[in-house]
Amino acid sequence: MIIVVPSDVLRIARALAALSQRQVAEAAQMDRMQVVAAEGRQDRARVQSYEKLRDFYEDVGIEFLGTVDIGTGTVSGAGARWRKPSASTQMNASTHIHAEPNGVSFVAARSLLNVPLTKLAQDSGIERRQLSALENHIDFSKDDFDRLRAYYEGLGIEFLGQGDVSTNLFYGVGVRWKPILL
Repeated sequence: MIIVVPSDVLRIARALAALSQRQVAEAAQMDRMQVVAAEGRQDRARVQSYEKLRDFYEDVGIEFLGTVDIGTGTVSGAGARWRKPSASTQMNASTHIHAEPNGVSFVAARSLLNVPLTKLAQDSGIERRQLSALENHIDFSKDDFDRLRAYYEGLGIEFLGQGDVSTNLFYGVGVRWKPILL
């Protein structure tokens, strides 16, 4: 069975990996326009593009989330995050699990919505400069952090990740659409 990763989820994966479309295309050995098509409208990309991108991001350490209703094909809780360590994983220098110093990825949330900073500033009421600071984890206020998080959550985005108090690092950081409870 071929699993096609939704376009919005591919944008999350690229945002988490902090790569441009050109960098992804080169690393996945594909044409940049295939990446553009896969991240844009699903009817414009080839199935092979989705497979290559899915394999590339999984190799980098990103896992895709969501459940599919087999009867309707509806996806619930679609998203992406960095792979979390398992309970048996010993965290040391040789462990290849991605860790972040911040447990919230506003860049991934904005990628899920597919909106430019100027539009986000207008809709959220937070100054563009402050949004950039929040996305880059530099010099921001807790009030703006809380406002932006609440804004995204109000649109149905769920932030993912767990912290390790001994190292002050976060694992499994990512975002997804809030799952629909059946």
